[in-house]
Amino acid sequence: MSGLYPRLYNAWKLANPLSSGAKVQSEVNAYWKENKTNPAEVEKTILKLKERSLRKQPTITSALANLPIKKVDEASSNLLGNECNTISHATSQPVIDNNPVPEDADVQTGQHRVAPTQEKILEIITSNSAKIVALQQIKDTGLATSDQLDEVSEDGKKNKIDCLMEKHPELMEELSTLIPKPIGRPSLEAEQPLLLKTIVDIICPHASAEARRRSELLRSCVTLNDLHNELKNEGYNLSRSGLYLRLLPKNSTTIEGRRHVTTVPVRLIRPENNERKNNPDGHFASATVKYVKDLASLFGSGCVFVCSQDDKARIPLGLPAANKQAPILMHLSYKVKLPDHDWVVASKHKLIPSVYAALSIDDKLKTITYSGPTYVAIRSGKHDKSTAESHGKDFRRLMELENYANFVKSPGANTMKPIVCILSDGGPDENPRYPKVLTQAAHNFKLFDLDCIIVATNAAGLSAFNPVELRMAPLSRDLSGLILPHDHFGTHLDDQCRTNDINLEKKNFQKAGEILSEVWSENKIDGYDVFAEYISPADGTEEGSKVLPLSEEWKCIHVRQSHYFLQIVKCDNRNCCKDWRSNYPLIIKNRFLPPPLLFHKSENGIRLCEPTCTMDHAHSFQDLPTRLILTSLEPSCPKFRILPFDAYCPSQIPYLEERVCPTCNISLATKTAKAAHKKVHGHHIHGVEAIQPDTMDGDRLEIIEDLQSWMDNNFEQIF
Repeated sequence: MSGLYPRLYNAWKLANPLSSGAKVQSEVNAYWKENKTNPAEVEKTILKLKERSLRKQPTITSALANLPIKKVDEASSNLLGNECNTISHATSQPVIDNNPVPEDADVQTGQHRVAPTQEKILEIITSNSAKIVALQQIKDTGLATSDQLDEVSEDGKKNKIDCLMEKHPELMEELSTLIPKPIGRPSLEAEQPLLLKTIVDIICPHASAEARRRSELLRSCVTLNDLHNELKNEGYNLSRSGLYLRLLPKNSTTIEGRRHVTTVPVRLIRPENNERKNNPDGHFASATVKYVKDLASLFGSGCVFVCSQDDKARIPLGLPAANKQAPILMHLSYKVKLPDHDWVVASKHKLIPSVYAALSIDDKLKTITYSGPTYVAIRSGKHDKSTAESHGKDFRRLMELENYANFVKSPGANTMKPIVCILSDGGPDENPRYPKVLTQAAHNFKLFDLDCIIVATNAAGLSAFNPVELRMAPLSRDLSGLILPHDHFGTHLDDQCRTNDINLEKKNFQKAGEILSEVWSENKIDGYDVFAEYISPADGTEEGSKVLPLSEEWKCIHVRQSHYFLQIVKCDNRNCCKDWRSNYPLIIKNRFLPPPLLFHKSENGIRLCEPTCTMDHAHSFQDLPTRLILTSLEPSCPKFRILPFDAYCPSQIPYLEERVCPTCNISLATKTAKAAHKKVHGHHIHGVEAIQPDTMDGDRLEIIEDLQSWMDNNFEQIF
């Protein structure tokens, strides 16, 4: 009988919304005094009360009952009048009645009328109305999903009424009065339904995430004039002011801000006086990232897998996971308990989430979108860490995920797509110029038999442009009000907050990670699933995937590494690499992507700028297809027979000469890498004579052929 009385009271209250609380309380007490020894009877009463409360909710029927009926046959008129009388009669009747009046009876004559079709329609309308009320309540909290928002919209109501009209044409005239008639000129969204989606598609490739990753707002770097011209080119006809009204206003509380009714989540960046010093490599690094996107759109979704990765901020245990206010749905039967402190429970009691966002390629628009499934690997901040090795393991885990299959695997095969592009942050565990990142990328390159793997990163201070950052805001919103327990299986800390049981500590961390993974796995971002899981520190070994060190000879042939860019490409030696799985070598003639060059368009045509030229609006780095066409405009560098990839990177220009091998002219990312590379030329390797400078000329292709020939002759000794 535990909890039976509260359930009875709640059901009684819902069934009598017009009665005062005191009256309901007295009626419930009187009933409970007589029937508290008979739980079965009380359960039946609760069920009847719930059924009656559903019929008493404000529904479309109440509006239908008050509408004037025009030229309806006598049977329908009597039936509609009976239903209206039934509704008004039911509202004034007591909830519990030993002789209730049938709901389909005429109140005046007392005769019972059977109307199964109308009863079915009434049931459908009542059910849909209750559902709309529930969805409206969820919408008011601010936590409604996109599907729920669509369902509660006027279009959703109209679709339900249209379905009723098709099934019951005899009531078409009455039901049509419930559909509001539009007044005045139709909106542009009605005449051009894809307008808002096109605005987002144009903005996305040039937008950054919100500064604190707390909302899904896109911060546009495209001017309003540029956006207006792009829409005109797409065939949309609207004014510049009309376009601005479809973007988020600067201040929604002003009179002008209230005119922004139907908007997309895009806000134009206004000039501010908080500008910090720009990174001089910003344009160059952006050009390398643009190369990756151009390569992906060039080869298409069937051949390329694009992934953006980054680590989210560490999440503390025993404290609110996100220090922000947001509407929270909670059960009122439970008391919300918050900690009375805001310091960490103990040292390193945090979780490390690593986020991997697959990016879909729109072959029709020939661009990379920001949509796709999301994978989150959660690790203990005390017993594990985020490293290049952990990212390599997570990348291999993507091949096993079902929601990633269409993005990672080749169509109709169980193999990874031949070209992989990774957009990462500039941290030490992800930066493409570091040796451990190269080792993990090369291991995955060999393991999955890839034609090419490219890792690119943006310059420092521009991490907001990493596409995975747009996935951070929805994940952060799920953390509002969430407190992860640090002692689920019992405390592992002593009075001085020091660990006294390491095994219990690991179990508590695992439980907290599993709770967080369950919360995130229930989410959907842009219609795609989120899959999160806790990675136990015990999973440190992988069977059959031991990472082996790379020889300098292998790196000479397959690797080109620079400050912001890493390329690993197959060679043409079939004793070393398997056959090409794509036509990559036919498109990229020298196997490696050429370095970005700065061009200037003038009245005399397009010309090449000097590496030390100051960047302004008249100078630009070209996209990859244009760069491949303009190979004849490559500069002649007396210092280098092969132009280094970082030749136009401002911060690296002073260090190029000390990082280029004087023998083969290969550019290395660091001086340490150059010192290791010298072993290829300066020593005998297993009794085999090393390559000498006079055996090669300055042509890039001949150098590569010489290196490959040398590899063929000395393959067994090297490997």
